[in-house]
Amino acid sequence: MPTISVLFATVATLLTTTADAVGFKAVAVSPDRMAVAAGGQGGMVWVWDANTGKKAQTFVAKATVHGLAFVRDAKTLVVGTDGASVQVWTAGGAGYVQAKKFGGQEMLYGLTVSPDGNDLAVSVNTGWVYLYDTGSWEQAGVLFESSNFISGLAFAPDGKSLATAGNSFRVWNVATGSKLRKPRGERSFDEIKSTSIAASRWSHAGGLPMQDPYCTDVAFSPDGKWVAGTTGVGRLNTGGKRVRVWEASTGKQAWEGRAIGMVCVAFTTDGKSVVTGSDDGLIRVWNPSSGRLIADWLGHAKAVRQIAPFKDESFVTAGEDGAIVRWNIAGKELVRYR
Repeated sequence: MPTISVLFATVATLLTTTADAVGFKAVAVSPDRMAVAAGGQGGMVWVWDANTGKKAQTFVAKATVHGLAFVRDAKTLVVGTDGASVQVWTAGGAGYVQAKKFGGQEMLYGLTVSPDGNDLAVSVNTGWVYLYDTGSWEQAGVLFESSNFISGLAFAPDGKSLATAGNSFRVWNVATGSKLRKPRGERSFDEIKSTSIAASRWSHAGGLPMQDPYCTDVAFSPDGKWVAGTTGVGRLNTGGKRVRVWEASTGKQAWEGRAIGMVCVAFTTDGKSVVTGSDDGLIRVWNPSSGRLIADWLGHAKAVRQIAPFKDESFVTAGEDGAIVRWNIAGKELVRYR
């Protein structure tokens, strides 16, 4: 029988190995900028003090985490998983506890909460996007696109439009009264397809035939005037060679930038930069008006899977190398959360 010292050494080794092996796939900043959360392989979710980088809490979602979003403040965190449904965790005196679980057992690809905190949108790997009311956590709407890779989701600042990255880049009408604002329930598939088509404001294909066939990620500018998107196979898969910006109201393209392996995109909160992350660990900063490349640097040893705007010109990146880092647009590391 192993001695106590051997057991302690084994446990310590396992904990160290587990921590080092975490490949982060999702990151979120709370609206009050008090917390940063990240998750990925193994289902572990980490929450840190956003300003000091000190670890505050950890909990286990029991499946690989693909999406995270805070609701209104740091007290409620929605976790999207690979096969273990959507989970709602709330902070209390003893840490985060699971308060709700809903949805199917499909692989979740995207997850986002509207700026006012009233709506949750989740996408799964069969082309469906579901809307939920965050007050009741009941399904409030549904849309469908013929795609297995709707991996990017973003609400407009006013919450009336939803951008998706899948088989195409699309902007949908999800305002009150939209035909999408009806649960799936007993609705026929044909009805859902027709209402989805009717609610589509505009769409654009990803890349050239046989090249960048899908769209990896999408983001609205803070003023709601622009939409940015990156091409590829999916935010959790292989990046593409294009980043584009369109007018949010018309879909008219403003510019296109080219690089290798881009999988995720975000605007900074001041709206003065577009940031992309790549599957080789590179971070790039682009001028949102001209598309000029402002800066680039190797931020992670492995893929950058998601970018979360923080404040002004700073942002947080999640890497499969097990690092969560806050940067400024010049590439200066401000806080390392791992």
